[in-house]
Amino acid sequence: ARFDLSNDGFDSAIKSMGGAVRRSSSSAGTVYKVNVGYNFNKFFAVEGGYVKLGKAPYNTSVKGGQVSSSVKASGIHVAALGILPVNEQFSVFGKLGLIRSTVHQQLDASSPGQQVSGSNTYHRVGGNWGVGASVKISKPLALRVEAEQFFRLEGLHNKSSGLKVNLLTAGVQYSF
Repeated sequence: ARFDLSNDGFDSAIKSMGGAVRRSSSSAGTVYKVNVGYNFNKFFAVEGGYVKLGKAPYNTSVKGGQVSSSVKASGIHVAALGILPVNEQFSVFGKLGLIRSTVHQQLDASSPGQQVSGSNTYHRVGGNWGVGASVKISKPLALRVEAEQFFRLEGLHNKSSGLKVNLLTAGVQYSF
């Protein structure tokens, strides 16, 4: 997964105080999702489940001090899938949906003689979209790969800015 912290306002504030901004946009830790779904026909399906989107660090330095932060995101999601069967074994799909996200932010700042720590947990309904492909390897089993983006999960300092996570997954699909 890849986090897009979309945090230009925070960067500008740090720079105006004479700070240098160094940040990481890569997530760390375990990323996974578990879905259940229903195919109405060979062209349309719905799915939903739980997704753990990982953790992203944010580090910077200011005159005489350091600021470090981390953001973790997860949520419950539901999506509609439009499916285009290419042949009996292979199909491609597009998806559009919603996520009820939980975003936890931890912040630690230090300078000579001072140390500040804090954390917040935010909840928000955001969106997701993606594309993917599926290859049947037997009647009930298929291999599935998809690229998707979860967006507007929560603004770190401005609720309208949002947080994006890009996710590339590969998995196994079992059909009843």
